[in-house]
Amino acid sequence: MVKDAPRHKVTISYEGRIKGGEVFDRRDDSDPYEVIIGSAFVMKPIEEALAEMQPGETRTIEIACEDAYGPHDERRVKIIPAVQIAGSKDLAAGDSVIWRAPGETKGRPAKIIDRNDYSLQVDLNHPLAGKDLVYEVKLLEVLR
Repeated sequence: MVKDAPRHKVTISYEGRIKGGEVFDRRDDSDPYEVIIGSAFVMKPIEEALAEMQPGETRTIEIACEDAYGPHDERRVKIIPAVQIAGSKDLAAGDSVIWRAPGETKGRPAKIIDRNDYSLQVDLNHPLAGKDLVYEVKLLEVLR
């Protein structure tokens, strides 16, 4: 248990899936993920569960979309000129790109929803926004 030991490092294996659906991420025991408790490496509900767990223990943690990546926000669905994305002629609905708005230095992931010859409709929400998640997490080791 690492509850009274903030900033302790632990190793975990996990499987993340959309509630009632597909697996979107997985790390098994042979490729563990290192987490520093108290450093916001993982979502708060996972960190709270890890702080109470013993090595070898497995827990199922359900996370509502509001506590994960937030609800899907229609204001983050935009129509942008096709010329703002290199190679836009080869893109189709469902493709993912990195889009940088004019004047921005850092790009952001965008999913193409629809397109025509002149513009693209893109969704700038996180791909897991609006989705309730379920993680199966196993605490492998507490590193002191």
